Amino acid sequence: MTEARSEGCAAFVNCWFDDILMGVYEGQSRKLLANQKTLRSAYLFHVHQQLAIAKEARS
Repeated sequence: MTEARSEGCAAFVNCWFDDILMGVYEGQSRKLLANQKTLRSAYLFHVHQQLAIAKEARS
């Protein structure tokens, strides 16, 4: 893994825990788990959009 990718992963994890888990869910993992399906769907929707944008850019 490159240093840039490693730093990006670390930034994502820090953002996830600081902003999402501790901020939105106030550190309550039960609330997070209750929204698991919604979060997964939102993530997959975002990834799908980004893949479409990347494919368009390559064309």
